[in-house]
Amino acid sequence: MMRKPAVIAGIALLVRGPAGLAPAADQKTFHVGSMVWDTSIPFYANFLKGQKDAAAKYGIDLDIQNGNSKLERRSGCAAVHIPE
Repeated sequence: MMRKPAVIAGIALLVRGPAGLAPAADQKTFHVGSMVWDTSIPFYANFLKGQKDAAAKYGIDLDIQNGNSKLERRSGCAAVHIPE
């Protein structure tokens, strides 16, 4: 299991990009996949909003997958993002 600082650092890197800035017009768009245990749980509302806001701000193509509180769905979501 990953520690909180590692997860937060990973999310920050994905959201900010390697240069920490919004991509210039001639740069490639980043594609970020995010899997949430269950998007209907109110606890995740700010997390989802923050991801969407940051993606819009930095020009990132964000794909949020809902795990529907099912472990097998979570594994399937991860499999979707790996080849991309």
